[in-house]
Amino acid sequence: DRTRLYTSTTSTTTAAGVGTMNRAQTQGQAGSGAGQGAQNQEQTQYRLMIEPEHLQVMARNGSELGQMVQTRQQQLEQEASTTASVVRNALQNANQVRLAAYSFLAAQNLLGSVGPQVAQIATRLDQSTQVSANAQAQIATRGFWMRLFFGGDTQAAGTIAQVVAQNRVQIETLTQLLAQASTTPQVQAALQTQLQALEQEQQHLAQIATDEQGAWGIFSWRF
Repeated sequence: DRTRLYTSTTSTTTAAGVGTMNRAQTQGQAGSGAGQGAQNQEQTQYRLMIEPEHLQVMARNGSELGQMVQTRQQQLEQEASTTASVVRNALQNANQVRLAAYSFLAAQNLLGSVGPQVAQIATRLDQSTQVSANAQAQIATRGFWMRLFFGGDTQAAGTIAQVVAQNRVQIETLTQLLAQASTTPQVQAALQTQLQALEQEQQHLAQIATDEQGAWGIFSWRF
């Protein structure tokens, strides 16, 4: 049970144990005329609680690293498949970063003197998914009328953009450390694949933020 999905009042547990779901509605109070009606519509608020990666055992060689990463990928896919569809994409995006972070954490003992630094960065990248995934969930659950009248969620978009900027700095440092690592070609290749996945996910997140910031509504000019 590594990821929990919260809303607010009713409590159920998913079949695969991915998380607990609480449901509630909240009402907005701003706007006037048609905008007042839009903001007063009840909306379900979701929050993903993503637990950090905890490894009990580190990989002892490249082959074991590959097996560990494959197993973790299957676990993450199972979590996402049993998460509410409205926020499933947010979790799947986060899982790209979570898997990469897991890979670097599992490989830290195979990287020589840079291993501890790599593990620290991997932990920070893993922690970033809590923020970025919830900002995406906030965007995904924005009501039709809110989007029509007031456009995109610029606050959530700004949060994602900030996470991307921070992660790109971390990834650059991680790239430099991996180049200095004393390890086998098999481990290097596996971690290079994860680096590429990290970079691609940051590009994806940046595009989500840009699209959301550019989504204007009928009353956007007022704000």
